Amino acid sequence: MSASGSHPQHPTPEQLASVPLLKALNPQQLSDLADLIEVSEISAGRAIVSEGASGYTFYVLAEGTAEVRHGDRAVRTLGPRDYFGEAAIIEKTRRSASVVAVEPCVVWSMFGATFRVLEVEHPDIAKLLQEATNTRRD
Repeated sequence: MSASGSHPQHPTPEQLASVPLLKALNPQQLSDLADLIEVSEISAGRAIVSEGASGYTFYVLAEGTAEVRHGDRAVRTLGPRDYFGEAAIIEKTRRSASVVAVEPCVVWSMFGATFRVLEVEHPDIAKLLQEATNTRRD
């Protein structure tokens, strides 16, 4: 969070509902999930995740633009409401690519340990994230 404190500690349920991945969740599920997600600011040029690193966090890009990179090659551009990092926390694998902020970004993040709590307390939400990972892999 910046010193200006321009962003809240957690996204609102309404903000989460705008993410295509999460649109199927009901208001209570969105509210429960919002409490588990942190908000942070990333400066331009900074890696949000690094290829080959252990992955402990799932991200949604709330504001800004980022590039997915394999080595030095950009393979995809991410914009607001795109998500990444879910495979690393669900499958407990290393990062398959780097994601670098092209401009200042606001990201919403959930740590893997929080995801494990989510699996126990809200299996319906966890299942949604797992299905998204399976869809991307297929």
